Amino acid sequence: MKGQADAVSREIERIEEELTGIFAAKDEKREAYWKARYDYKVQRDQVAHIEWMHRQKERVGQREAERQELLAEREATIKNLPHPYAKELETCEHLINFLHTLKVRSGLVADSEQVARETQ
Repeated sequence: MKGQADAVSREIERIEEELTGIFAAKDEKREAYWKARYDYKVQRDQVAHIEWMHRQKERVGQREAERQELLAEREATIKNLPHPYAKELETCEHLINFLHTLKVRSGLVADSEQVARETQ
């Protein structure tokens, strides 16, 4: 009987060692699984961050292009505006011509057309 008990006892110890090995392998595989899952999440977060930075770069480029376009449009609009003092300049030229005509009529200045006729 003692021999059978020893055999059963050895069988139990062998099974316990086998179970310990199996549980160790299971724990190792579980750790590998969770490490792979963690690495995947880290990599996914890095990809998402790189994509976000790329979108931000594109937005900044678009904003800068829009700003340059707006500045060019504003500059073109300003160049196309009429001279702010155009009417005043026109009035001044008209008054200068009128005063010159009065000078010629009063005889203070010789009329250039009349001088040209006399010289011919």
